[in-house]
Amino acid sequence: MTGGEAFVASLKEQSRDWARLRAEFPEAGFVVAGDFNQDLAESHYYGSSVGRGRLRKTLEAHGLVCLTAGESDPLAKHGRASIDHICVSGHLQAADVGAWPAGSLQRSLTDHYGVWVDL
Repeated sequence: MTGGEAFVASLKEQSRDWARLRAEFPEAGFVVAGDFNQDLAESHYYGSSVGRGRLRKTLEAHGLVCLTAGESDPLAKHGRASIDHICVSGHLQAADVGAWPAGSLQRSLTDHYGVWVDL
C-alpha cells in the first residue's frame, strides 16, 4: 500500500470512529487534533493532492472545520503549511490560532512546530 493509499485507508477508519463518537455524544462539541501528515494548503507542501481532497471531504462530511488550514494556518508566515491540525465541530469558534516557537524551528527535539487554538 502506498503512502497515499495508507492515508486514505486510515482516514476511513478514523471517520468511522468520529461518526460513532458524534452519534454517542450528539450535543457535545467535537475536536479532532493531531499529526495528519497532510497539508490543507492551497499550494502543495506535504502529503498528496488525493489525500488533501479526501481529508477536506471527510472533515466536511462530519461538520468539522480545520482551524489550522488556509488563511488560519499559523505556519504560513514560516513559509510552511501545517500538517498538524486542530479541527472542530462547526459551532465551536477560534478566538486565536498560533504556533510555537516563534521564529525558526530548532530541530533538536522535533521537526514540527506546535500548533494551538484558543476556543
